[in-house]
Amino acid sequence: MSLALYGHPFSSYTQKVLIALYENGTPFEFRSLGPDTPQHAAEWLRRWPLRKFPLLVDGERNVAETSIIIEYLQLMHPGPVRLLPADPMAALDVRFLDRFFDLHVMNAAQHAVDGALTGDPVKRQEGLALAVKKLELAYGWLEGQLVW
Repeated sequence: MSLALYGHPFSSYTQKVLIALYENGTPFEFRSLGPDTPQHAAEWLRRWPLRKFPLLVDGERNVAETSIIIEYLQLMHPGPVRLLPADPMAALDVRFLDRFFDLHVMNAAQHAVDGALTGDPVKRQEGLALAVKKLELAYGWLEGQLVW
């Protein structure tokens, strides 16, 4: 069986895995999850009842969580592009930035999205304000780390 990736195209976490797959030209089938593709939901939920995506399926093996999927691809389906540096300390730096963007950028931005999805103008404003506060802090730190 070839690789199958369950996810949603608007998910930043799904996009990270798609970048890794496309960067190395790794063949896979994308199984989009959403109201327009109910045929994928049952198998996805059978394989990963925690209802989170993306989920990579490689034969009978299910690989969940974006960062783990990317490392799995490097180990089991390597391509011409190394997804993590060979040097352990450099790889640690890459893993840290991966976690930084997930935890301090994408999660912060999600506050604004969640607020907007409620349809409540007060919750929308609160979510946006919280996202701005957290993103300014995260980007402020990041700016100090960048070497030009």
